[in-house]
Order: sequence, then structure tokens, then C-alpha cells
Amino acid sequence: MFNDYNFVIGGHSLGGGMTTLLTFLMLIHPPSFLKKNPQRTFKAFSYGGASVLSNEFSDIFGDVLKSVICGNDLIPRLSYASVQEICKMMIGLQNLQVTFFKKNIIRCVEGRS
Repeated sequence: MFNDYNFVIGGHSLGGGMTTLLTFLMLIHPPSFLKKNPQRTFKAFSYGGASVLSNEFSDIFGDVLKSVICGNDLIPRLSYASVQEICKMMIGLQNLQVTFFKKNIIRCVEGRS
């Protein structure tokens, strides 16, 4: 039944990330319905998908996965490393603010402006 149909996966944002992961798994371990009928193909489309794999995996996908990112969309550019970097910067800013406020409080207490 439905042997002449091709398989298409699609997703947006988090669903786009899941589309990428599912495509990766299907390329490494093809499901039986693709193994039984070699004429059957599958394509995947990720729109603004979350970053789930590193760039080293891009050669595996070939023409199967098309990923679309619009403009400066933040979600596809976020990764574990970029979030860690943002946290470090925020902690650094917090420490700077604490130091700045401590110095100003000491100046006020000592009567200096």
C-alpha cells in the first residue's frame, strides 16, 4: 500500500531541529520501508531550525536536507557554546556593576562625590 509515495519531513524552529535529527538518523539507519523500495526517496526541510548538530555533519546530508534561515533569526544561531559565552559575558557585566556600585557607595559614605 502506498509504495509509490515518497517521504517528506518538515519542521520549523524546534521542529526544524527535530527534522534535522530525524533525517540524520534515517540516513544512518534507513527504515525498512525505504530499504524495501529503492525508488522511494525522502527529503527534509528545516525552517529556522534549532542548532542540533555541528558543521562537520553537513556532508552526510547531501541533497536530502534543505535548511532555510531568514535574516538574523536567533534560534538557528544559538548553540550550547554560544549560550555559555553569553552567560560568561553576563556574569562579567554583573561583576563590573557590583564593583562600580561598591565604589560609588563607598564614595557616598565617605562624603566624596
